[in-house]
Amino acid sequence: MKRRWKIGLGVLLSGVVLALLAFLSFEVAIRIAASSLPEVVDNQTYQENIWQVSRIYAADRTLLDQFSRQRRTVVPFKEISPALVDAVLAAEDRSFYQHTGVDWKAIARAIFRDVLARRFAQGGSTLTQQLARNLYLNHEKTLWRKFKEAVLARKIEEKLSKEDILFQYLNTIYWGHGSYGVEEASRYYFAKHASDLTTAEAALLAGIIRGPELYSPVKYPEKAKGKMEHVLEAMAECGTLSGSATDYEMPVVARRPEVEFELAPYAVDAAIVELRRRIDGPVSVDTGGYQVSTSISVPFQRSMNEAVRRYLGKVRPRIKTANSVNDAPDACVHNGVLRPGCPVWARVLSEDEERGGYLADLFGRLGWIPRDSLEVVEPYRPGGGVLKPGEWVKV
Repeated sequence: MKRRWKIGLGVLLSGVVLALLAFLSFEVAIRIAASSLPEVVDNQTYQENIWQVSRIYAADRTLLDQFSRQRRTVVPFKEISPALVDAVLAAEDRSFYQHTGVDWKAIARAIFRDVLARRFAQGGSTLTQQLARNLYLNHEKTLWRKFKEAVLARKIEEKLSKEDILFQYLNTIYWGHGSYGVEEASRYYFAKHASDLTTAEAALLAGIIRGPELYSPVKYPEKAKGKMEHVLEAMAECGTLSGSATDYEMPVVARRPEVEFELAPYAVDAAIVELRRRIDGPVSVDTGGYQVSTSISVPFQRSMNEAVRRYLGKVRPRIKTANSVNDAPDACVHNGVLRPGCPVWARVLSEDEERGGYLADLFGRLGWIPRDSLEVVEPYRPGGGVLKPGEWVKV
């Protein structure tokens, strides 16, 4: 009896020691992970540093050009449709307002399914963990990355409110077809702002978060419809859907408004040069999300472009003849290439002082020519100096 008591006590002490070691190891792992994690940023810092698309508009808000490293437009939380918030929470994180960054029940279910599948079949990540992964970490499928993600999610929940987390999440994640953030997704799929999304449109967008390319309503409308119906059913279960899931039809996916790249490229270039001149700070033109308005009149510009095309149609045969290598003097040709100073003709369209050259029509195509490679054609305008639109030059 005494021996059994000693064995039992030894087993108990061993269990306590092992539990203590496990706890200490867990604490050490948390400290190691936390030491390598970035600082959580507030909304102002987030908006100042997240990559956004810059756009250049004509006078009537016709889009002339857009450029960015990631096509994203950050919008305030109050300008996001409540239906989208309900749809995303129903699809991605039903216990969002209850947990503190990590849903341990969901993780346990995910681990069980991963073991059965013998791979990382399901993540079990909360919306906060997804934000941590997309904004601060990466998508590497390792247990250590998953552990760091959980630790960072707790830090995010400690610093940010639930509304702030939703704001950053919805403006960060990728929605397919080059669209980052819900505003660009709304523009791309439905040609509208995120504030104007209907319940069906919101459910469709929420359904493609897990696989933006796999469930794209543009490429795979049937798959996208199936995910939308699943989200609507989830919303009904959460009590955030008005009516039944079967009351909603597949929304029409509208094409994103086309960009008028060819309408006034010289004006776009001039606007970019001026924008770069004015910007003085850490945020670059390519990532700052600037909105530039020009005085370009779309109807007037179309008329001018058409007039130039008609005029060039008349003079282009003469230009091409003068620019022909075969017709050039023998002294100008070397191995089929024109030597510098030969009469290659071009028509000046505009000047760019910043670049030190001119936009010109050469061989019927637009191109930039450095100022030091131009010589004013004597019969048209002797004396040199600054060239003006409409004048002819030879390279």
